[in-house]
Amino acid sequence: INAEYMGVSNLQHEIDTVKDVMLDNIDKVLARGEKLDALTETAASLANNAQQFHSQARTLKRAMCKKHMKLTLILIAIVAVVIIIIVLIACKPNFSRCGAS
Repeated sequence: INAEYMGVSNLQHEIDTVKDVMLDNIDKVLARGEKLDALTETAASLANNAQQFHSQARTLKRAMCKKHMKLTLILIAIVAVVIIIIVLIACKPNFSRCGAS
């Protein structure tokens, strides 16, 4: 009976060990699932932020292009006015100095 009891006791000990390992594995799987959920939420947030950044960058690019175009047109207008002033000074307002005589 003592040997039988030892066998049952050893078997019970092995079952308890396997049970502890399985419970530990279940806890690890649950923790991994929670980490995956958090990672999924973070990835979705990053994707949303990337989309917003892309949209804002496109808006800023358009605004900068408009500003650049405006400055270019102002510069062209100033150069044209300066050229007209130089021509008027050199030829007199009625173009009497520049006309073919």
